[in-house]
Amino acid sequence: VDELMRQEVKNLKLAVDREKGKKKKKKNKKGKKGSKKKKKKEKDLTADRTLESLYEELVLEGFLIRPLNIKLSEYIATGLKLNQGS
Repeated sequence: VDELMRQEVKNLKLAVDREKGKKKKKKNKKGKKGSKKKKKKEKDLTADRTLESLYEELVLEGFLIRPLNIKLSEYIATGLKLNQGS
């Protein structure tokens, strides 16, 4: 019985060593490095247009409005009236 137990222990040790050997032999494969992505250049959508045509389009769409004509003297007079009231 003693000899049989020793034989079983040897067999178990060999089996464990084989399993460890298999685990050691496995190497992690390194994945391919990702290629560096180049940033796409933004296209200039207004390259072929003049400043005047761009300004005209903004006015037509309502993004730009013509300011009221106010004389500098009117602006200063308004400020003086506010100061005198206090």
